[in-house]
Amino acid sequence: MKTAKLVIGIISCVLFLLIMFQSCAATVVEAMGDSEGLSGGAGVLTGIFMLVAGIVGIATHKAGRGGGTVTCIVFYVLAGLIGVFMHGIYEDLVIWGILCLVFALVHIIFQFKGERTVKGNLS
Repeated sequence: MKTAKLVIGIISCVLFLLIMFQSCAATVVEAMGDSEGLSGGAGVLTGIFMLVAGIVGIATHKAGRGGGTVTCIVFYVLAGLIGVFMHGIYEDLVIWGILCLVFALVHIIFQFKGERTVKGNLS
């Protein structure tokens, strides 16, 4: 569980760079095409939320459950919803949004699994 949280956090930080690069390219395409889309800005928000969740996940990977995991869940869900519903011309944003929702699901599983383990040890 600790290793998976660390790996997800590192993957999130690395993907942040790719998402930001693609978002900047989408913003330039929208500006040149006189499009009034928001997909470039949505990509920036998705990338920033993914980076925040990744950093929090790395910093709190040794904690079994608690505030760090809940914070990761919130930021991954926000990034996922923004990515899935605000993609516009930036079609790859749907992929990153779904990946964020999968990462949120993994953290939710860790939250409940850690809670059950702690209750089992106290009995």
